Amino acid sequence: MMLDWALWFAHNGWPVFPAHGIVDGSCTCRKGPECSSPGKHPDTRRGWKDASLDPRQIREWYAKNPHANIALACGNITVLDIDGEKGRQSLESLLDDDRAAYLRTTPRARTGGGGWHLFFQGVEVKNLVGMKPGLDIRSRGGHVILPPSMHASGRRYSFDRCPTRHKVQPFPDWLLQVAKEGERDKPRIETAVKADPSWDIDKIPEIPSYRNNTLTSLCGTMFRRGNSTEEITATLMAINEARCKPPLDASDIEKIVWSVSRYH
Repeated sequence: MMLDWALWFAHNGWPVFPAHGIVDGSCTCRKGPECSSPGKHPDTRRGWKDASLDPRQIREWYAKNPHANIALACGNITVLDIDGEKGRQSLESLLDDDRAAYLRTTPRARTGGGGWHLFFQGVEVKNLVGMKPGLDIRSRGGHVILPPSMHASGRRYSFDRCPTRHKVQPFPDWLLQVAKEGERDKPRIETAVKADPSWDIDKIPEIPSYRNNTLTSLCGTMFRRGNSTEEITATLMAINEARCKPPLDASDIEKIVWSVSRYH
């Protein structure tokens, strides 16, 4: 089943690569039950850079790991990632009847974690975590997991508007504007910081995308300094509780670490 879908995506111009799968509730990577992003991280050395439309390459990957999940290398497909109820509420705050009707015309998938992915034609916009609370943009350099991949929850990703029947629509102008506003809000951390929960930094206020982008920048700095995923997660959790007003959910912190880790 996984191979057949991976071949279908490639045949229709969706560049894919294998991500580690879930078997008996654990990630197929070496860390197994201790994995911090089970079923979501690449099963190739270069991740999204290894994505392919070549059926021979795809068959080779799935011959090695038939349980591999399917990852889409975003770029010619741009994805709006809606994270649970928080993301749904943020999206609804942006919609009117016409916008909502347009979104219903493009493919949509239910994630194993209870969120949604909306698929659009590629557009020149940066990957953006926290464009709005619970809303992320996945574009060139990013990836998402595709149906019918298995989530760590035991649920499969699934289409409720499948690309076999729904054409991938252009990225809407109004959503592009929201994304660009999120890019302009992104703070830049220019000084080196230490992986220590006692950092003397100001409180991080609840300004649109500010908390997410500040923590994302700190996370990237720690990865560049060589800190481990576990150290970074623990540090960001502590900073989130001590400095963010109000704090983000723990799942949001884990998502930031997972997202940044793909580039390091």
